[in-house]
Amino acid sequence: MEALLKVAVPAKLKTPCLIVAAFEGGELTPTVAAIDAAAGGVIKKLIRRGDFSGRPGQPLVLPIVEGVAAERVIVVGCGRAAEFSERGYRRAIQEGLQKAEGIGVREAVLTLPEVTVKDRPLYWRVRQAIEVAGDVSYRFDGMKSRKEGLRAPLERVTLLLGEKSAEAERALLHGQALVRAMDRMRDLGNTPPNICNPTWLAQQARAIARGKPALKVTVMGPERLQTLGMNTLLAVAQGSEQPPQFITLEYKGSSARAAQPV
Repeated sequence: MEALLKVAVPAKLKTPCLIVAAFEGGELTPTVAAIDAAAGGVIKKLIRRGDFSGRPGQPLVLPIVEGVAAERVIVVGCGRAAEFSERGYRRAIQEGLQKAEGIGVREAVLTLPEVTVKDRPLYWRVRQAIEVAGDVSYRFDGMKSRKEGLRAPLERVTLLLGEKSAEAERALLHGQALVRAMDRMRDLGNTPPNICNPTWLAQQARAIARGKPALKVTVMGPERLQTLGMNTLLAVAQGSEQPPQFITLEYKGSSARAAQPV
């Protein structure tokens, strides 16, 4: 999944899907208010009519919105503004992206980083949005012999900002790195054990460390484990034809002794 940042006027942004947020009680975020104004008040009309309550779990899809360049708009409910939490923020993003993916959208623009979350800066909101998007778009289908009919994942998520921000750019880089790492670990966990055996895992560890001076990989086989007295591991490994491997990856990112690695 590709993640991007963009500064643009929401109502004029051409995109297959624009995901926005609204609260209970008809309270609109600045982006939704602007879109509603451009569309002649259609969102407020739907709220008054009871078609949208603003409660979580009830995303509203507007397939055609006059005055808005997006092909469709998804409005996600965030509950009461005074009670909006970190969990609620992640849930709203997840519901919006899952709804978009479920109707066949491959590219979406997300405006939720504009929503205030108590004690959480823009950096956190952008990074969390990217992480949730990574969760939604993740697939493990490389082992499937037939891929016809499988739901295609989101390919690109753009986060809409009111202005350029170095903080948001930093969050984008960190979020993308985390998503790549989580996807890699999920792939390892989902790979069947007839492939994902100790020898194969050692190969993956070496591949991860290759070309990265700050990473050191150590693979200890049965003889080294015997020398170290790791008899419990050796005993368990006797039940397999595959020899045990004890694998460590060490990250040494700074030569400065006073530097904090985390």
